[in-house]
Amino acid sequence: MKFDVKTVAILLVVVVIIGVGVANVMGVFRPTATQARGQGQGGGQGSGTGRTALRGATVTPNDIRGSSTLGEISEAFGVSLNDLTKAFGVDSMRGAAGLASKDIKEIYAEQKIEIGNGSVKWFVALYKNVPHQLTEETYLPAPAVEILKARKTLTPDQTKYLDAHVVPALKTK
Repeated sequence: MKFDVKTVAILLVVVVIIGVGVANVMGVFRPTATQARGQGQGGGQGSGTGRTALRGATVTPNDIRGSSTLGEISEAFGVSLNDLTKAFGVDSMRGAAGLASKDIKEIYAEQKIEIGNGSVKWFVALYKNVPHQLTEETYLPAPAVEILKARKTLTPDQTKYLDAHVVPALKTK
């Protein structure tokens, strides 16, 4: 059986489209524009900002990127924006929703221990009582630890870890 060039080209395009569609449905293939938050080229979903909102049924604390705002985190995980601002020493609610997770690091710049995006991920995981594997020692501000303890969902091991990895609250001016 002989195929002309036009037929082969059409079949090739159809096979590729069907293959990508099947792989996408099976979760094997994820186009760059929809890769995990902030990964891949462009890092966003067509917004042109380089940021990707936290959306989807399977969002986890690992999906929180430095560019994720407290408002996005609050909405995606059901964490009170008020609790997030208190936990990380954000001065006021005004503008807090637009504060990026990476900016938390600047609030604690004078501390010898880093409080940053990893701390936000850890706080959210403990707040929502979802599994989260720490890849490095992670510290939380004292107000964050107080909020988590008040929720009474921490395991004894989590409480022990937090007690050893707490940073004193910022002094207000």
